[in-house]
Amino acid sequence: MRKTFDHYQAVIKRLPLTESYDKKQLLINDFLVDREGKLEIYYAPHNEYINGEAKVMIVGITPGFQQMNAAMVAAKKGLTLGETQEEIL
Repeated sequence: MRKTFDHYQAVIKRLPLTESYDKKQLLINDFLVDREGKLEIYYAPHNEYINGEAKVMIVGITPGFQQMNAAMVAAKKGLTLGETQEEIL
């Protein structure tokens, strides 16, 4: 079963509130989704919100570290401000 924001938010809450993270802060076992050989996949709070009224669907985007970093900064800010999960995602 795929782990979602509910699973990772406790780890995100432990991150410092900052404008940017480095790889040492985000590419950690707590966010590791899967590993095969040298390939590693890490969680990012990205693409979990579904707009049921959307008219366009974009398929196949794989976020890199910059997108992961931006998503984690936004998620940490949202959690700190007490935003709902829907608002954060």
